[in-house]
Amino acid sequence: MPRLANFLIALSLTALGSNAFAERAIPLHIAIDKGLVSVTVNGRGSSTGDSVQVTVQRTTTGTVSVDVVPGTVIESTSGDVQSMAIGGVKYERIGNGYYEAESIELTDDKQHVYILQGFCRDFGKPTPQSKSTFNVTPPDAANASVLVQAKRVGASTKLIQAAIWIQRSNVSDKEIQQAFPMTQDEIQAARQLLVSIEQPESTVDVQLLVDKLRSTIGDRLAERRANRAPKARDLQNRGATPRVLERLRIASEGVQLEVFDKIKVAIEN
Repeated sequence: MPRLANFLIALSLTALGSNAFAERAIPLHIAIDKGLVSVTVNGRGSSTGDSVQVTVQRTTTGTVSVDVVPGTVIESTSGDVQSMAIGGVKYERIGNGYYEAESIELTDDKQHVYILQGFCRDFGKPTPQSKSTFNVTPPDAANASVLVQAKRVGASTKLIQAAIWIQRSNVSDKEIQQAFPMTQDEIQAARQLLVSIEQPESTVDVQLLVDKLRSTIGDRLAERRANRAPKARDLQNRGATPRVLERLRIASEGVQLEVFDKIKVAIEN
């Protein structure tokens, strides 16, 4: 599977031809090395998911399109928190809101803020915080293989995080559960995900596990929403203000975050 990761990296490097900077997406680490962008990278207080913030500004003329290759590594400048593997761009901050994005597009000289999907790599170190800063380094082939396979089968961020820790540090199930809210089924799925990287024929097994977890989670969400429905009807019948009803609706929609310990889970079909 490292060959697949190396292929992805090599494919991204084709963006370095003449006039490519304005026409094709350039890997983030190369854009920095070439002096095309200035970047500040911070943690967001989470080990997993939408856990990395980058502030990017172009330092050249013309449009600069920047890609974040799966497996790109950010290393702590202080060394006292975990390094992180990046899965890709998730959101761009525009005004006070965040909007889905797949790459970094710079068409002016302003600073732009993006949220990246990130996963901690060093199990024994603390989780990065908002004040944690990082340097961007080239992709790690092993991390890239996990991220590519996880997207293929639709694995959640929790499974990806566990798989990366297991892959890099060979942590036990007990160690994972002491540090991270995971069931035994989820850890089994993470281990099967790693097996499926080296044994493609076993992909069906991890897919079955992922589908099982998705179904279980869906049932739990439906149950919680059903439990909230009578309260919503009661408030409405008693003439609750729209603001109160809206708060209840938001709370209901936030159940998924509660189920995953307030870590946003990305299950992509």
